[in-house]
Amino acid sequence: MAAQTKHDDVPQGGPKDQQVPLTFDAIREPGAYVCHWSGHLLRVHREVNTADRSARTSMVSNQKLYVTRIGNDPEIPLPRARMVAREAGLSIAF
Repeated sequence: MAAQTKHDDVPQGGPKDQQVPLTFDAIREPGAYVCHWSGHLLRVHREVNTADRSARTSMVSNQKLYVTRIGNDPEIPLPRARMVAREAGLSIAF
């Protein structure tokens, strides 16, 4: 049986443990997220969650916008992000 390797860019506890859809406005942690409405990769840096509201991002829609976190590192390499997203069954466009 092959040993499992640990990747720092995958949410702790394994790739599927934290890959639960959440709304865009519920993002509180830095990391890499896949947007359900477009398949785009969203890179959320630590600065977004500071007390300085000028660094926050806002999106407006007439429907809930869902994302799935695929990694802790917002700078996850694109090939790795694609692989993790595909393994999670997410549609991607990056």
